[in-house]
Amino acid sequence: LDFLSTRGSVNAVLRVGDEIKRMKVISLSDNFPSARVENPVRTTGFVSPESWVTQTLQQFSKRSDQSHVYQQMVTAGPREHLHFDPSASAACIVNCGGLCPGLNAVIRELVMMLDLYGVKTIYGCKGGYKGLVTPEKWIKLTPELVE
Repeated sequence: LDFLSTRGSVNAVLRVGDEIKRMKVISLSDNFPSARVENPVRTTGFVSPESWVTQTLQQFSKRSDQSHVYQQMVTAGPREHLHFDPSASAACIVNCGGLCPGLNAVIRELVMMLDLYGVKTIYGCKGGYKGLVTPEKWIKLTPELVE
């Protein structure tokens, strides 16, 4: 397992007949023009839009003779340019369902990151999806409120 946890070429794991297929990516720019705003969050770890990750490869001690298909997906992470201008955007956080341990921490981090990106208007929607039709019940979320 240590071998699979280290960076390396997938060619070291692939066998004759194996395939790697890229999953189709539906991009926002297919339907909406991009504002192409420079990311206000400065980091050295921007991810290229052409960066792909291959699903976990499994290597067994007794390998069958059948070929396998492995999927590739676009790598997640911060991009150098944003599709929407955060200063002209608003956000509404909606959660639906039962109890979810750790959800408060997730909401807090969403608010903190949206604020860091420059989104000025952030709401918390009460009542799940039904609450979307009653914006007068929404709560304005700020970093101070979720601290």
